[in-house]
Amino acid sequence: MPAIQRICPITQRTFLISEAEQDIVQRISERNPSLGAPLPLPCISPVEVVRQFHVYMNVRNLYHTKSSLTGASTLSRYNPTDGYRVVTVSEFWSDQVDGL
Repeated sequence: MPAIQRICPITQRTFLISEAEQDIVQRISERNPSLGAPLPLPCISPVEVVRQFHVYMNVRNLYHTKSSLTGASTLSRYNPTDGYRVVTVSEFWSDQVDGL
């Protein structure tokens, strides 16, 4: 099965879907009959998918901040000046955090 060339509808640039990528999509479709239909091959270029991911959430910047419960120092993707309450991972999974 040769590589497939597609045009990204967002950037209008061509990209290739390799044989390995096609094989992965086919194997996922075969191993999950509950999907009801084969998975489609990607239509958006991988570069555009990454760009959209970065627009959706902050994965480039980390901020030193303090936990709102104990004051422990931690890293967060939320800027402390934005007003979000941040807790450490161990505090989050404990009974100290009120989910409401």
